[in-house]
Amino acid sequence: DVSAVVEGSLIAAYLIETYADHYGADLMAISLDHFKVPKFDPANTPEVSSDSLPAMVARARLIHAMEAMRPVFGADIDLSAQDLKALVNYLCSSAYRSFKEDFLAVILAIAPAWGMIDTEKLPPLLDFVVTRDIIDAVRIDLGNQDVIIEAEFGATGQSGEPLDYQRIRGAELETFARKVASFLDYTGAEGIAYPIGMEHAAKAGVTHEPDVERLEAVGRTVLEVTGRYVPFVQHGGTGAAEVARGLVGKNNINTKFLVTAANTLADHVQAHIDGIRGGEKDVCGAKIYTKVIGAVAEAAVEKLKESGSYGKGAEVWSLLG
Repeated sequence: DVSAVVEGSLIAAYLIETYADHYGADLMAISLDHFKVPKFDPANTPEVSSDSLPAMVARARLIHAMEAMRPVFGADIDLSAQDLKALVNYLCSSAYRSFKEDFLAVILAIAPAWGMIDTEKLPPLLDFVVTRDIIDAVRIDLGNQDVIIEAEFGATGQSGEPLDYQRIRGAELETFARKVASFLDYTGAEGIAYPIGMEHAAKAGVTHEPDVERLEAVGRTVLEVTGRYVPFVQHGGTGAAEVARGLVGKNNINTKFLVTAANTLADHVQAHIDGIRGGEKDVCGAKIYTKVIGAVAEAAVEKLKESGSYGKGAEVWSLLG
């Protein structure tokens, strides 16, 4: 049986590949974004027997991660027996098992170039364990060494909520950078998102300045600790006052396109409401959708120019050899 999420991914991949072939888009890849892990809710997660094999494996993974985190996180990582049991229950739950199975099945089905697991609401220890578990499953169980796996460390602000972001400096910033670096070193993630003062789904006119100092400090520390360049993923890019070129490797701007499409549709309806109500084919037909597609295309070009990526196809080809 194919789950709904896998079936949906196959349909989306088919459409993307069809458009790429039709328009001769040589440099196009599928990105699997915000594949959300189940909510961590100890009160509503069934308990498992401590003597069961899944529970023993989960406990061993948690303890292994705790020891790896301790040099940087210190006593903050210590848990009570009850709290540790709650994490074990989560890792053994049917919800987590279904999430993992679906994620791996989608990776296997559509072979995306980029895959992101949405863990921003998980406790840090669970984030370490879940991220490593998923990446190990992709690399070892599936044998897939090609997809870039993006992970999250901490949460980005949400639209409509107070933006609780503090710009830290000095020793506090160094500690944060070391925590991110230890997370990447332990999990093997190849893309990383962490808070830099952005806001998911920012409303029109709401902008935030990226915390460039944090980006520089973390990027430098990650390179020193892991020996790898790990691109930063800017969540909430729609509301970014600017793209910190050279520091941001991927800019998430889905809200920009949704709002552009919806406003183009709203403008058309407002301008032709009488004809639409009257059933005039000309204003109810395909032109509605071609207007929307055209507007989104213009918005995409605008964002490519903002990031400095527009017109760089030849350079990318040269790098690919």
